[in-house]
Amino acid sequence: MRSLAALMLIALTLTACGPERREPIPIVHVTVLSEPGTYILDGERLYLTELRTELQKLADKYRRPTVKNARAHVVVSHGPRVPYHWVEQVLGTCASVGLDKVETQVRDEGVPQMR
Repeated sequence: MRSLAALMLIALTLTACGPERREPIPIVHVTVLSEPGTYILDGERLYLTELRTELQKLADKYRRPTVKNARAHVVVSHGPRVPYHWVEQVLGTCASVGLDKVETQVRDEGVPQMR
């Protein structure tokens, strides 16, 4: 019984060890609007060049030093009538700045985005 308690204490101690605790993986929401070249990032309306700049800043902020990609997860939402090549522009931008964990979601324009 003592050895079981000692093992549990060691396991708890080891899981709490480390110089820092890991932060949760940040989730970045990008919405592709039905207006050509217009996007929403963090509630701000942006054009593609501005979006590229902001995504680069986020990638740099969350970049892993060992593997050079970013920890952030990007969710790209778009309406059913948005041409998919507009979504592909965002996917390509994410890949070029080092944001490699990206998913797309089709949403109705009237449905609010969950945060």
